[in-house]
Amino acid sequence: MEIKELKNFIFKFEQSDKEFVEALQKTLEHKHVKIFEFFGIKDLNPKAEIVVYNNIDDFKNLYKGTWQNFMRACVKNNQIHLLNLDVCRAETIHKNATTEDIQKILLHEIVHFCHRQVCPNPPIWLMEGLATNLAQQNYVIDKIDCTAKDLENDFYHTPKAYHYAHKIVEFLLENIDKNNLLKNFKKLNLKEIIKKINKK
Repeated sequence: MEIKELKNFIFKFEQSDKEFVEALQKTLEHKHVKIFEFFGIKDLNPKAEIVVYNNIDDFKNLYKGTWQNFMRACVKNNQIHLLNLDVCRAETIHKNATTEDIQKILLHEIVHFCHRQVCPNPPIWLMEGLATNLAQQNYVIDKIDCTAKDLENDFYHTPKAYHYAHKIVEFLLENIDKNNLLKNFKKLNLKEIIKKINKK
């Protein structure tokens, strides 16, 4: 396994993924700073390890039987785990994935990593909504067609949950101070927020 150490990150990967990792590195160099600034982080200590997988079975083992075919990255054991592009296309539903898609997925996971540094155990809808917004992923939707309970209690089995979380957090970022969002999230009434969004 190859190791490439940067100021805040350590990549672990197979030699065959060297060019892929170089593309990921370029994204981090330009885009991780805004994520760090959002969470008030100057540097990561210890550094975040980013493990790139070229074997789907090794990746599935991280989930201990709960892996689903849309999953291509995660944060576990204080590491970021990521499928390489070839395995992502071959083994997940993301058959047309591009390097740019995976770059955004990596940024998404870095948001999760940083979020957990400053805010242990945030609700899933907030965690995923922040990640999709800060990674600038395209989850556009006009209306939220689920209940607050769906997102709070069964997020990963709710259709279009990522779209809804993205919309909700986009609304919150436009309307409340980010420190309130990070520190006082328990006071947020998700049911009322959804009502406000759907009235617009």
